[in-house]
Amino acid sequence: MLKHQLVHPKINEVLGRAGHHAKVLIADGNYPVSTKRGPNAELVCLNLSPGVVPVEQVLRALLSAVPVDHVDTIGIPPDDPYAQKGEPPV
Repeated sequence: MLKHQLVHPKINEVLGRAGHHAKVLIADGNYPVSTKRGPNAELVCLNLSPGVVPVEQVLRALLSAVPVDHVDTIGIPPDDPYAQKGEPPV
């Protein structure tokens, strides 16, 4: 019985097969997965509609299920309009 917040079967399967120091990328629909996905990467889509499921919720669920050693966020150039909102909420 799972005792954490992550109940998505495919994500649990992928995490269960991942080894130490495996990397997980949480990206929105703007990430160019067709050209940037590595040869051993497994794609799990959660797209229901724009803005659903937010990256922050996915990260919270992952943090409840597995230990995380390090988190990187993709930087936003200071002159980008999105930079006015500040750093990502990770």
